[in-house]
Amino acid sequence: MPLTSRAIALVVSLAVLTACGSDASSGRGDAALAEARAETVAAIDEVRALARRVDELESERVTQERSRQRMAARFKARIGDLAGRVGEALASVRESTDSAAASADSAVAQIGSIARDLSVLEERFDYHLRNSNGGG
Repeated sequence: MPLTSRAIALVVSLAVLTACGSDASSGRGDAALAEARAETVAAIDEVRALARRVDELESERVTQERSRQRMAARFKARIGDLAGRVGEALASVRESTDSAAASADSAVAQIGSIARDLSVLEERFDYHLRNSNGGG
């Protein structure tokens, strides 16, 4: 039987014993009454102890919940910071990639121009070799 039910049963039995006692059985009734009172007091003390323990546990739960909320807030802040830093890094990589692509395009254009110039020079050199010193 739960503690509160036991305490209620003791209080009820105490009331019944007090109301129903006869003069002949008053000695036994007084002893039973004293025993019931003692059990009632013990039950009430146990209920109070349990109530204190429940209060302690509730306080611990509240403390843990606050701690969890603070930790979650710190994690959210760190995740937000990291997300911002990753976004900045990606933007930097994009800029670098775009710049590298533009540089590569420019280098390809310069190489093409140099190749054309070299081709023209080769043709002129060949022409001069064929037409100089009576060669040919």
